[in-house]
Amino acid sequence: MGLFLKAFRVRPWEGRNSKEEFMRKFTAAFAFAALFAVLANAAETTTKLVLFKAGTTAQQRQSQIQALGGRLIADYEFVNESLADFSNKAVGDVRAMLPSRAPNATGVENNETLNWLNAVYAPLPAAAQVVGQARRNIDEGAVSTPAFSEAKSVDASAQMPWGIARVNAKSAWARGLDGSGVKVGIVDTGIDLSHPDLAGNIAASYNAVNHDISANDDHGHGTHVAGIIAGMGAGEDGVFGVAPKARIYAAKGLDAKGSGSVNNIVDAINWTIGQKVKVINMSLGAPRSLAAVDQAVKSAHDAGIAVICAAGNNGQAVNYPAASPGATAIAASDSSDNIASFSSRGPQIVFIAPGKAIYSSFKGGQYKTMSGTSMAAPHAAGLAALAVQAGAADGDAAVEIMKSAASKLPNLSQDEQGTGLVDAGKISKK
Repeated sequence: MGLFLKAFRVRPWEGRNSKEEFMRKFTAAFAFAALFAVLANAAETTTKLVLFKAGTTAQQRQSQIQALGGRLIADYEFVNESLADFSNKAVGDVRAMLPSRAPNATGVENNETLNWLNAVYAPLPAAAQVVGQARRNIDEGAVSTPAFSEAKSVDASAQMPWGIARVNAKSAWARGLDGSGVKVGIVDTGIDLSHPDLAGNIAASYNAVNHDISANDDHGHGTHVAGIIAGMGAGEDGVFGVAPKARIYAAKGLDAKGSGSVNNIVDAINWTIGQKVKVINMSLGAPRSLAAVDQAVKSAHDAGIAVICAAGNNGQAVNYPAASPGATAIAASDSSDNIASFSSRGPQIVFIAPGKAIYSSFKGGQYKTMSGTSMAAPHAAGLAALAVQAGAADGDAAVEIMKSAASKLPNLSQDEQGTGLVDAGKISKK
């Protein structure tokens, strides 16, 4: 708390830009306080995740967990991790035994529970008015959007949210790039499985929070994300996503409050890898690195998947897993091509995409406007699906195609936008 107060201490008469300095230190102080609270609450858990070297067999994982005094609960073959019960053993005690009893293990982590949406989702108090104005701006030409040809085989009565227009999705559709056949995994709160804009594109679903029930969305966040990626534009109320014919693989790793254990996230990623998806969207985040999630993200990347992650909404450093090795971090822009004030920034940023006042599908067959890097990431995930359809051999190749189709936005730094905003019209078939 002493550090918090020291960081916060700004006198109004000190310097010409004292107000800006006050707000900067105020924000930094609260970010530090939030991180301190998270670290303080990272208590020991009975269940823990054990990380293993690539190539370790399921039998080896099980036998080495037993040697550590644990009881295997679940094994995740595609990410080389296992969940085990270590009753009455602290994580440090288990870690100390790894060299002698589990030579293939590289680490162990508590299976703590976090709220993964606090860092990446920023609801707007007057969202309906904001999106209405954004749409009017586009209709009246007040927002500069790339010119594009009229798309083929789309319902002209459906809604075209400003973000989909800004990434020039129609131009790609007119050339046959609409995500057809591309498998996209969404690790989130699930999806409204009967939503008219999404049901036809959902190929499979999985509930990592509760294996006994469906992956239906009881929060709404995952449904909103899915609509940005692959909304079908169903009817007058429908909205288009960037890749309206992509195949969705919904992995529910978060509950109705946006919370989930580390194991829930690892389990969800493991499932999507097993489904052989080409793109994974992760509009979720934590303020610090979690080894089990980092390894799962790297495993997905190494499997040839483009792992697209929301950068975070603290206006400062990029959150995890966006900052994890193998992830592609996405910052958020507004309809005037400025970086959204909430968007995290840093050297890990690879692209910027629309993320403020984004209209999309919502649970219960509804539609809603939401803001955050949570909304920016699925624009990029949809673009990655187009790159895969265009011939990208793997996730890295998809990202490179996207980079070649991106342009820098004026007045934004490298840390704010990375390579820039991707123009779907410039994604070319190989």
